[in-house]
Amino acid sequence: MELTGEQKKILGKELIGLIKRRVAYHHSGLDYLQRAGVIEPLAKRGQLQVVVATTGLGAGVNFSMRSILVADREYRVDDRILQLRPDELLQMFGRAGRRGFDDRGFVIVAPKQARLADARPLKLTRSTSLDWPAIIGVILQAKRMKQDHIQAARDLARKLFSEDRIRLGLGDSLGHLSDYITANSSQPAEYEDSQRDQVVEMRNSAGLWERRGGKCQAKLGEALILSKGEWVKALTLPDTLSKVRVGNPCRFGNKKDRVYGREIPIGVLESEENPQKVILIKSFRKKLRDAVAEEPAKRRKSITRKVWVRSR
Repeated sequence: MELTGEQKKILGKELIGLIKRRVAYHHSGLDYLQRAGVIEPLAKRGQLQVVVATTGLGAGVNFSMRSILVADREYRVDDRILQLRPDELLQMFGRAGRRGFDDRGFVIVAPKQARLADARPLKLTRSTSLDWPAIIGVILQAKRMKQDHIQAARDLARKLFSEDRIRLGLGDSLGHLSDYITANSSQPAEYEDSQRDQVVEMRNSAGLWERRGGKCQAKLGEALILSKGEWVKALTLPDTLSKVRVGNPCRFGNKKDRVYGREIPIGVLESEENPQKVILIKSFRKKLRDAVAEEPAKRRKSITRKVWVRSR
């Protein structure tokens, strides 16, 4: 295939050699002019016989290929290895024989790789989170039309979520705003919150909604955390203590009942010959002095093993 001087200048030596043989690769790491200026127009005109591409080509570029081969369902994002969803496979296979471009298309199957039977449409479900861009857009539009922007946001939320009531989180903010306006103006507050006394509910471990109680303290080992749709003990997940910078990560228990924690050394035996005496490490002694500054005389460098076991 012949290329113009401008196309050669955009492509570079490696791509020129491939495209002359009607072969190209396509990924987001390429320069925009290479992708949108040369490779995609050639593919749309049917000038390329083979295009090796990442998932971006299957999702967004409007052209058809006669045959499709998905070489692997796994792909890497940073340090994670992910797998193509069935609806993403369907979208990629749908590039074969696109309506209006080809009369028919072919799906090529490699051993132990994705097949057409693995692809299926995505099942749509009701969202459980607020569409904040839409909420903000409605608020801005109401302000321009000099309407009640708070009521406009509530009306939109009510229309979007007909099964479960989801709070906009405006109650506390509007309460403080009303106090501010009252304190700094002789006019009555314009933003009185009609939902100030609304009951706040949360979903419990059984999946039922119940009234949220006050805050309480509990041991981390007794706390539950939602993981993959199920409530599990917090310390059975390795990421629970990921933000704790003290000590070394450690794991206890067997394969079925694993518990993760942080190992913090605080003392060592004085010697193998004298295993009945424990010497506290320097950093731990400093912590004790800071915690109990009023009793420095009772904080010693070493203690007996009997006292050590009893204090644990």
